Amino acid sequence: MNKNSSQKWLLGSLIASIFASCLVSQAAAQSASDRYPDKPIKIIVPLAAGGAVDFVARVIGQKMQDRSDQPVIIESRPSASTLIGATAAAKSPADGYTLIVSVRNHTTNPAMRTKMSYNTLKVNTRRSS
Repeated sequence: MNKNSSQKWLLGSLIASIFASCLVSQAAAQSASDRYPDKPIKIIVPLAAGGAVDFVARVIGQKMQDRSDQPVIIESRPSASTLIGATAAAKSPADGYTLIVSVRNHTTNPAMRTKMSYNTLKVNTRRSS
């Protein structure tokens, strides 16, 4: 192998390595939203099971489950004028895997209660990681 062909081979190998590493890094950089959902989703219903809101949550949950092939769990957390369920949702990680069916009480609770464990006006719907 002469010097010129060795350099071409080395350059070709270098280009192939760079190309391969770009493909690998692109696959590794795939955003989390492209893989969502990759674990079960929980929908919190802050009212009693069997009511209209529970029914709507179950219909939505079934459609989500059909489309994502991930289980969707409906969790009834009634009591305290929806405050128990809303608090559970507010304290859950902001990763999109815990959802809540919000009803009118979400807006009226701050006017009716002096102490709440979360601020309805400052609930983060998105957090950067």
